[in-house]
Amino acid sequence: MAGRPVSTQEIIHLNYNRKERKMEDKSKICDLLLPALQATRNLHDLEDLEYIPEQEAVLATFASGATKKANVSMDSGTAMIRDIIAQIV
Repeated sequence: MAGRPVSTQEIIHLNYNRKERKMEDKSKICDLLLPALQATRNLHDLEDLEYIPEQEAVLATFASGATKKANVSMDSGTAMIRDIIAQIV
């Protein structure tokens, strides 16, 4: 039972839509993660988490003015959370 032929354009469109659904909003993840980390003893002085898409990194800024950068290249949302914590604590 053969279906109709699928065009190259349809395949590209399907693959593009699949990728779009899987993309996570890394800036939003940082915004939501910040208050949770601020509620901890270790990171109570964390003032900001900024996702930098060009570098695939998160810049953590502390009350003292110190900063730490976490590499989140190729991370899923949950892997990003783990990497941020591991690299800034």
